[in-house]
Parts: sequence; C-alpha cells; structure tokens
Amino acid sequence: MKKVGIIIQNHGGEERRQPSLDSIRRAENDVSSQIFIADESGPVGINNGIRHFLSDKSITHICLINPDVIVSHHWLDSLTADGLDAAGPVTNIAGNEQQIAVDMEIQRDETSHEIVNEFALKRLAAYDGCSYESDMICFAAAVFTRNVAETVGNIDERFENGYFADDDYCRRVRNEGFDIRILRDTYIHNWGYGPLSHILNDENFVIWQKGQGPFEEKWGVKWQPRGWKLLKSCVQDAEFLDANEQGSQWARDMLIKGYAEHFNLLREESPELREEYKVELPFGENVRQMSKKIRRRFSPSLKDENPGRIKRLKEQNVRKLTEAVKAQALESISQSGARSVCVLAPFFDNENSADGYIQRVKAIDERVLDGFYRIYIDLEKPRISPEIQCIDENHLAIWLDPENSAQADALQAIVKNCDMVYVHSILRTMPDILPKDLRKKVLGNKGASIIWDVHGAVPEEYALAGDNPRAQIAGEAEGFLFENARMFIVVTESMKRHLAKKYKKEPEALVITLPVFSAEELRQMDCMREKALREDQPPLAVYAGGLQEWQKIKEMQDLIEKAGDICRYAVFTPKPEEFMRLWGDRKQPAEMRVESRKPHEVLEEYKACHYGFVLRDDIVVNNVACPTKLIEYLRYGIVPVLSTMNIGDFAAMGMEYISATAFGKGDLPDENERLRMAEKNYEVLEILSDAGSVPVVFPLDPPLA
Repeated sequence: MKKVGIIIQNHGGEERRQPSLDSIRRAENDVSSQIFIADESGPVGINNGIRHFLSDKSITHICLINPDVIVSHHWLDSLTADGLDAAGPVTNIAGNEQQIAVDMEIQRDETSHEIVNEFALKRLAAYDGCSYESDMICFAAAVFTRNVAETVGNIDERFENGYFADDDYCRRVRNEGFDIRILRDTYIHNWGYGPLSHILNDENFVIWQKGQGPFEEKWGVKWQPRGWKLLKSCVQDAEFLDANEQGSQWARDMLIKGYAEHFNLLREESPELREEYKVELPFGENVRQMSKKIRRRFSPSLKDENPGRIKRLKEQNVRKLTEAVKAQALESISQSGARSVCVLAPFFDNENSADGYIQRVKAIDERVLDGFYRIYIDLEKPRISPEIQCIDENHLAIWLDPENSAQADALQAIVKNCDMVYVHSILRTMPDILPKDLRKKVLGNKGASIIWDVHGAVPEEYALAGDNPRAQIAGEAEGFLFENARMFIVVTESMKRHLAKKYKKEPEALVITLPVFSAEELRQMDCMREKALREDQPPLAVYAGGLQEWQKIKEMQDLIEKAGDICRYAVFTPKPEEFMRLWGDRKQPAEMRVESRKPHEVLEEYKACHYGFVLRDDIVVNNVACPTKLIEYLRYGIVPVLSTMNIGDFAAMGMEYISATAFGKGDLPDENERLRMAEKNYEVLEILSDAGSVPVVFPLDPPLA
C-alpha cells in the first residue's frame, strides 16, 4: 500500500501556500498521502520533514513540493508508479527539460485547479507513457522512494537558501545508482515564486552566487547553466510525437510554441547567451538542426495558432494567401445581394458557445443583424497565414494577423467594402489585438458606420482585478470608440449614464439600450406546486455560483448565520468543500445543503426556492451589469436578496427584492406578500423582453430601405 509524505517547503508565507494546499487536497489520487508543512525555510525545514516521514514505517515515498504549485488529478499516482526511483513532472517554469509551453489563462483563485486539470488531461492524452531519464529534477515537485531517501540521506544544509540543493541532491541520487526520470505525461503548474522569488532580484542573485561556490567546491566542477535543456524538452516531445500517432494537433502546436518561446528566451536573454548558443548543443543537435527537424516533422500543423510562426514563413507565400483571402471575401460581399456588416468578433460555434461573451455575439447575430451578410473577423489568435471559411449563405468567417502588413491591408479593404462595422466590446480594439495605427485607419473615420456593442465596463473590470496597466490600455481603447462610433449598443440604461458621467459629456453617437435575451431565457416558470410550504416550514433560500471574491461569499455566510433558522438554505457550488472551509466556525442553521450541481439540475432546484442571494459591491462594474443569475431568479419566482439595489436597471424597472439587512434581521414577508413580489418581478421579464425586441435602425449611408 503506497503512502506519500508530502513536504511543502516553507517560503513565501501562508497566502502563497494556501492555493497549493487546496489543490493537493482536492486532487484525486489512488495512493494515500500525508502533508508536512516545513517549519523552517530551506534545507533545514525539508530535512525536518524527511526525518518526520522516515520515522513513519507506513510512508513509501517522499514528495518535495514548492508552496506555489497547482497539482492535477492523479499526479501522485504517476510519480509513484512502480519502477521509479526518483521522478518529476513537466511544468511551465523549471529551467530544465521539465519546462514546457502552456496555453492557459489562469488566475490565483479557486478556478485554477479546474483549468490546470483540463490542461493536464490534454497533456496526458498526447504523451501517455512518455518519460525520459534525466540527471536532475527540480524541487518544485519531486518524488523519491523511501529507499532513495534512506540511502541518500538529508538535503545538504550548506545550500541554506534553496539554490543548488536540487542539483546537489540529484547528483547524490545518481551516484548511489538510482534512476531519475521526468514523466512528460504528468503536469503540475508552477506560479514561479521559487525559494527566493519573494526577495528582491539583487538580493536573490547574491544568494544564488553564494550557493554556486559551495556546489563547485563540493563536486570539483564548474556549474554549467542548464538553459539549453529547455530546447531538449522540445526534442523529447518531438521524438515521442514522431514515434506515436496519439499526438493531437494541439500537442503539435504546443510543441512549436514551446520551441519558439524557449529558443527566443535563450537567444535574447543576454549577449553572452547569444554567442554561447551558436555552438553545438550537448544533446547533439544545434538550434538550426533542431529547428529544421521540428519544421519538417510537423509542417501540417503550421496553419493554426502558434505565436510567432508567421515570421518564419516566406513573406511571399503569406502575401499570396492573403490576396486570395481578400479576393474571396470581396467577391462574397459583392455577390451576397444584401447589406454587409463586418463583425469584429470570433464566430460562434459548438466549441465556444458556452462563453458568455460569445452568447451575446450569437444573440446579436440572430436578433439584430439578421438580414445583413455577416463577415466575422477574428484578429485575436496569431496565425501563420490568413484563413477564410464560408459558414453558410449569410456568414463568412475570416482569421487575420493584423501585425502582418499584407493582412492589415486586407482588413482595411474588407472593412471599406462593408456597409458598417460592428465591434463587440473594446476588447476587439485593444492594441495587442488591433494595433493603434491600424485601428485608426480601420475605425477612425467619423463618417464610417461604426457600431460599438459596449458589453461591460472593461477598464473598471481590469482595475477591480488589480491589473492597472491593462485597465489603462482598456481605457484608451474605450475613449477611442466613445469618440468614433456612430452608435453605442448598451445592455442597461445605467451603462449609458456611466459613459456620459465618465467622459463628462453626452456621446455624439446614438445610444440604444438592448438587453438581448432569448425567449427561453425570459420564459416565466410555473413553480407554485414546488414552492408550496408545509405548516411551519421555513422558506428556502438559495445561492448558486462560484466562490470568487466578488461574489461576497463570506458576507453571505455571515448573513446566513445571522438569519439562522428563519430559512432553510441550499448552496450549489462547484466546490462544496471549499465553501465549508470558508464557513469556518460559524454556527450552522438547522437545514443547510451545500452541494455541487450541473446547470440543468440547478434550474430544477430553483423551482422549490423562495429567496436567492445576489450580493454585490456598489461599484461601477455591478452598477452597469445585467446578471444572468438575477434573470434566472425572476423566471423561477425567486425573490432576490440584495446588498445593493444598484445592479443594472432592475430597480428602475420595479424589481421587488429583500435587502440583505432585512434578511439578516429575519424581516421576511409572509407567503402572500412574497407571492405578490414574485408576480411583480415577472413584469420585469416582460419589460426586458420588450426592450430586447425593439427593431434597431442603424445609421447607414444611404439608409436601409
């Protein structure tokens, strides 16, 4: 029976350690494990953990792990497989052949575990069974058998601050005759804090140098940088994919992405490195040879999403493809026989339809742009060449790289031949997607029919997330559209007021409020039978959603504790254990369910619910919003419990609600009054339906007939 003693290294503080702890506890593994949090930093703390676990005869393996990683399901099962002496996974930050490229956008919150697991599953599917012998694994996540730990002994404490401790220990492991392997089908995510990354860079470098001297003195060698192993990582992946047919297009594209990232990092890091990596690399292939091999093996994949590959193709070929795409687009526009609109947004399909942004794109297409010939242009994903796809007789989808001059010219030509341009959010005009000079050429003509679908308060959303540089960039893009668009389409009247207040003037453009929802999304549900209460039975209050900070979970938990048994409670969240961890030592009400439910199951649960929590801060991001959750509550006759009434236009439309303060005091209406409130809220759905069905007359020259 395998049991792993996990030693979490002590650096960076509890705040940085908690996400790693959470992911370890949530990860599914067949082997059992026990956690030891090192009480001291560096090798001293690790050795305390090693001694602790070696005193427990049930421990079969010891794992050293940084406090800044997110692990994936079955990571321990892989790293403790039979026949392994010492093993490590691949990761996004390592500095050796364990490092691979990733395509995740990941935040330091409870969503990170699911995102990492999704990536890890794709990696496993592509590289199942792939492992290579190595001379070293980094201690971000390393597993050793008990036999290895007992034979090799403790970490050398002369490497007091962490640097060179893994180099030294792995040398000792190999000297004792044990094998070290990197499992290339197993992934963990490394935030990259490292043993000393919370220390200022200058201090960090000095400490690193202090470790290098003892290492070289102990082993009688000069320590060699291992940056070249980033490229060895690509070679190993290439060899495996070349020999196995299981590699997906995604895996091949990620390999090319990794090669570009790793080589550019090495080449550009310093003049010394630029000279160093002109020579033959230790694994027998220099950079030029490796580049040719990868390009030769995976040439079919040079069509899709790998950043930077456009620069490695002959400009002449790209220009020819671009001309062909432009010619086909212009011919399609001419032959359509209808007014044409260039839509700056990805086209909706089965793969992206769950995204809220794409749902708005689809709704506008079906209810507002019907009758136009729609050309969707996606500028976001860097591509080796332009692409065009005829979806049906009303839709054309085009992918362009606006940083390529030929494709930028094609974009201008296509826009010029359309009757109007529909911009879905300022995100489509951010300079990393649409460069400023090209944006001015394409959208800067005040006489052009530019329609701006505002979507939300994007600059304020970035600021709320703490990304002030991005907020500033978004603010510039928003200001550009405020001045140049001929029509704004907003979801709420409050967004219209926000823009006028922010820019200290009424926009010159026509502003239309268009809360577009499908008939199904606004359909009133008959739930009278399910909501019927037995004598003396309390009503049921519900929360359904994630545990992000902006959802004000702790405030809701305080409210539930304060209100107590005035209600029964149902909480549906993807992470029930995390909700209960946040609950802490609060007193629980008599009836409170905390469960995970699929979306369609949550809707069924709504039928029996009477009140629903929607707690938000009174800030711009929420003031201008039109939350889907509120719409769902109103559909199912659930009276909202609000911490602020300033959410979108709901209060102005007459929505009935219970204040959080009143709920906490147990000041709830009787059932007849609650029914009246629910009936009143059905009228809000009718207002939204009417507002979303108003025909939109676009400012076209000449106007539509």
